[in-house]
Amino acid sequence: MMKVFKERSFTKFLAQIIFLLLPTILVVAFVLYSSNQYFSFLREQWKEQTIYFALGMLIAFIISQVKFRFIPLFGLLLFLFYSIYQLLDNYSTGEFDSFFISVQFMVFAWLFATGWLVGWSMQRVKYAPIILAGLLFVLSIFLISKTGHITVESLLVSFTPIALYGVYLVYTSEALRNVEKINLRFWLLFSARLMAFCIFILALFGIVIYVMYPQIKERVEEYGGQGKDGENQMLQNKKDGTVENRDKMGLSGNNKRNNNPEPLFCAHIESTLSGTDIPNPLYLTSYHFTKFDTLTETFERDTLFKFNDEFIPDPSKIPLFFTFKDSSRLDREMAWKSKTTVEVEVYKKKLSEQFFVAPSTGYFVQPITVEKDFQNEFTSAYRSKSYVSELNSAYFIYNSEDPQLRAFQEQRFEVLRKAKSFTAMNQEMFSYYTFFPTNGQYRPVKQLADSLSKGKLTAMDKILAVRDYFLAKDETGKQTYQYADNPGIPGLPGASKLLYFLFESKKGYCAYYAAATVALLRSMKIPCRVVTGFLTVDRSDKNKGWYWFYEDQSHGWVQVYFPEYGWIDFDTTVGNEEAEQSPTPDGTPPMEPPRPVLALAAKIISTDTIKKEAEVLVSNLLFKDQEFPNLKVTMELDLRIARIWKDSIQMPLNILKKGDDIMAVSFAEKLKNLSAEKEFERLLSKLPKSIPTDEVYIKDLSKNQQETKTQSQEVSNSIFYYLARIILGLICLIALVLSIPYIVYLWYKFKMNHSDKIASKAYYTYMTSSLYLHMIGERRNSETPLKYALYNIDPSYQTQYAAFLVLYLKQKYANQVLSSTEEKFISEFYPTFIAKIKSKISLWKRTIRFCNINNFINYYLNSDALEQENLLTP
Repeated sequence: MMKVFKERSFTKFLAQIIFLLLPTILVVAFVLYSSNQYFSFLREQWKEQTIYFALGMLIAFIISQVKFRFIPLFGLLLFLFYSIYQLLDNYSTGEFDSFFISVQFMVFAWLFATGWLVGWSMQRVKYAPIILAGLLFVLSIFLISKTGHITVESLLVSFTPIALYGVYLVYTSEALRNVEKINLRFWLLFSARLMAFCIFILALFGIVIYVMYPQIKERVEEYGGQGKDGENQMLQNKKDGTVENRDKMGLSGNNKRNNNPEPLFCAHIESTLSGTDIPNPLYLTSYHFTKFDTLTETFERDTLFKFNDEFIPDPSKIPLFFTFKDSSRLDREMAWKSKTTVEVEVYKKKLSEQFFVAPSTGYFVQPITVEKDFQNEFTSAYRSKSYVSELNSAYFIYNSEDPQLRAFQEQRFEVLRKAKSFTAMNQEMFSYYTFFPTNGQYRPVKQLADSLSKGKLTAMDKILAVRDYFLAKDETGKQTYQYADNPGIPGLPGASKLLYFLFESKKGYCAYYAAATVALLRSMKIPCRVVTGFLTVDRSDKNKGWYWFYEDQSHGWVQVYFPEYGWIDFDTTVGNEEAEQSPTPDGTPPMEPPRPVLALAAKIISTDTIKKEAEVLVSNLLFKDQEFPNLKVTMELDLRIARIWKDSIQMPLNILKKGDDIMAVSFAEKLKNLSAEKEFERLLSKLPKSIPTDEVYIKDLSKNQQETKTQSQEVSNSIFYYLARIILGLICLIALVLSIPYIVYLWYKFKMNHSDKIASKAYYTYMTSSLYLHMIGERRNSETPLKYALYNIDPSYQTQYAAFLVLYLKQKYANQVLSSTEEKFISEFYPTFIAKIKSKISLWKRTIRFCNINNFINYYLNSDALEQENLLTP
């Protein structure tokens, strides 16, 4: 090994470790720290994981000094890791332990192998620094994209170290690559220049951030995921004027509620309290937030988890009266006891046409028409089905002091006290829904949870302890925790908003109470999640089962999983009576449209306005709730009594044109008498030749296409705008780096022109000319300056460079006084010298050669030149 170091320079090897590998390890440690905040399986062991990576990188870097074959050695390493992983995967100490051990080894194997690749490529691959910096930058983008609330600060924290590291790595690796022998002077000068370079880059980066901060902040607030302060944090406005629940939820921003809210939608919920005809209001859910991100303190959606039962269809993309079902959501809920199917009809006013809400757990949706008399009020409607627990009811979860309501709630609590323990759950599901960090800054949450659960024997009593904790009053009768749309922020930047809410301010809106409740319950190992949607209030004594929903009813609450019973609603938000008792009276509910016997989606082939018939190509057909999709059959429609609708306006028959996409609906009595068939051919043989049609709805595809095109164009423009700015920024940065040699040259020239003393003028004339000659390709290498001038420069360019050097060396080393003629020669030498050089080399070639950063670095790293010439200013 020592022989290898003698051949390859041990000092250079040491310099590479200090200046390249150690900064890489630090940056990887930063990335691993960020990754541990997001990926729970990493278990917050970023220090150990950094060591894994560092070991792999250092070992590979040392081995790469010797001429080992990379592919066979790396392949052997991967085979060894795979064999060990397979052995651990079949470890017999228990399924969970085996899984845990094998996952931890997989983390080690991946990090060690990645470090191995980085260490080898640092030594053998010329562009490895650029590739590595790019990969780390992409990984940082991925991590920041996973946060629930993107801020300018989080972006800068994530990207600044990677961006600075990338510039540093490219500069340093190129500087070290061209050096073979490294002496003490190198360590001093290189360290000084490296420090100056880092200070320059930091200053430049700081100036850019300072100048661009307002624009960056504006864009982040616009596209960062969470609403701005002063917006409704539970709802987001769409460009068409409608609203929908946000699909992100964080503990930030002031919540703005409309003091004179308009109704968003109304719903008919076919649910009554067990054994009575009393309407049973059910909370309507939209999104499930199940995964806690410690970096941003947000609960996030996780659509990929195999037990996710979130049902998110887009009703606007389903043909009228056709259905979309996903029964797998019922299997994922893992519940079957005390369950019932509930039908809900939703009529939208300001709620987005694409948005879906229903009681938990939904599995069926069917777009329906709005009756003609109500089409000016309601934009669209759908019917849904949900598999609902009989233990779910708004009455069960209102935080009321009414004795009758409390007694009613106690019935549910008693049932849930007798539920099976969580050991009966699927353990993967249990581990997922109980994950919450209990160490570090979140230790106080665990301590509070332990104090609340002390002496409580059942999960139900622990849940009630958390609820009562938030509802508690002090000795003066004042609520300890209060509802506030302006919850405030911690006094220290970066402090935990969750801890600030729980232990200091004790003020917040529903998102704060839901997040804090889940944190406490998970610390007690009770599986739960945050859900958002709308709380339901029964304000009508006329239209039973009808409920109206306003902006201030957008809400977040908690669902707890009980084995066999499934997800049960709980609400710990205090002081939100305004939403439960909205002063706005409910309106008149729309008439329920009749259910069609037959509905078909088709394209017009031809129409006969005299016979009032149309020939159509049917793609989908619905008959008595039996669907027949993906058809391609020609049928005739009898349009004698049909009403033609386009954009809620009744149109004449001649509006139908060839190629129009339509939805035809029939309520005909003679079709009702036909029996339903599962085979389309049998049904087709029974249907009349001309289908009696009552309603025809023309699909306005041009509007949808235009909206899609506009949205796509906006996205494209946005992406193009940011890509253009990134590219422009990179171009400016590259131009700045490439211009460094010329900037240094101009500095020398400036000092030369403004030097009063002849010694100083001679020195800067020498530095200016020697740098210029070096950059245009006239390297001196190991020759003496005088010999270099006599045999290289003067013959090639017809200059008097040797004569100038004689005078320069005479006054510098011999301390001889120059005559006035000699001083005049030095003063007038450079303009003539540079003019003759430029006459021999074109401007284009000079420009290209001056952009050679590697050549510029070599000028200062030439140790022989440094020893022969004192580069300090006289």
